[in-house]
Amino acid sequence: MEIVAAHKGFITVKIGTAFMRLSDRYIPLITAVDLADNSPQEYYSHLRSAHPDIPTVEARRFLEQTYPQMVEAAAKQRPSYIKFQLNLLSPSIVQGISKYLRFCFSWWFVALIAFAAILAFVKMADQTPASAGVPGNFPISILLIFIGILIHEFGHTAALSKFGKNPGRIGVGLYFVFPAFFADVTETWTLSPKQRVIVDAGGIWLQSAYSIILNTTNFAFLGMDLLFFNVVTVGLLLRTLNPIFKFDGYWIISDLFNIPNLHKSVVLCFKNREWKGSIGKIIFLYAVALVSFYVYLFSTMTITVLRLSDNLKEADWDISLSNSLVLAQLVIIIVFLLWITTSSVNKIRSIFGGQNA
Repeated sequence: MEIVAAHKGFITVKIGTAFMRLSDRYIPLITAVDLADNSPQEYYSHLRSAHPDIPTVEARRFLEQTYPQMVEAAAKQRPSYIKFQLNLLSPSIVQGISKYLRFCFSWWFVALIAFAAILAFVKMADQTPASAGVPGNFPISILLIFIGILIHEFGHTAALSKFGKNPGRIGVGLYFVFPAFFADVTETWTLSPKQRVIVDAGGIWLQSAYSIILNTTNFAFLGMDLLFFNVVTVGLLLRTLNPIFKFDGYWIISDLFNIPNLHKSVVLCFKNREWKGSIGKIIFLYAVALVSFYVYLFSTMTITVLRLSDNLKEADWDISLSNSLVLAQLVIIIVFLLWITTSSVNKIRSIFGGQNA
């Protein structure tokens, strides 16, 4: 990074072959980057010693926006949060299909889906509510749900392709102990914050559009029972909006307010007592939501473990399919509880233990 010009409170810097105009208040941050030798740890260390008045969150945001090479080099040393990844579609296939889905982010398509949604809701309001139990066409519903999940991932890749970038593969893996689909949209980091939000929300948008089109077509021509499909799809969309885990809701908030790595930002703000300004207040509110959700999740899952244990005791631990399923649920919940506890302890240690950000 090189400062090539300065004029009336602004500087022009050269990053590789690109040029960027910044406020001159970023000069200490640029100096810290030059002294860091491609190490984020040295970058933060220099700022803490030479410029303790600069908020750590602002320093991190500057680094990730203007010099992503350093962040990417450090990120390669850390494993992905999705484990045991299995590729379903190669980058070339994903890129080819995504190009044909760019129209889904055009104004006329949005208007068409809005009109179809109104028709679908009016039709649903005229129908007698049915049970949300397992329908007679259960295999078809499962197939439609799986297609919806795949379309969700193409929503992200199509949005990225809309902005002229190349998406990568689509696959499936484990997020903690739960199956999770993913799309490689690494080039999103080269987009503006507004464009990144569109990519983040692209999956929710396209899956919702698919559900609306399917319901409208069903009302007009098919007459199938899609209640089970709709209940599961709405549940999946709501789960995806959860901003605590690294689902779409997390990335939407991160990019909407331009705060890289929300979880680390919470730790940094607690550690350095940096709550001033609009960004500090947003991070504080997120911290409150994070703690509240962890407390709710921990208490709920603890109660569930106790109930499942009682069920097994009443069954005298007999070996049966139902007891095996209960035992499997118990193991999964206990593993998840251990993860919540370990994660919480690590965050507390990083706040009070003096570890580097």
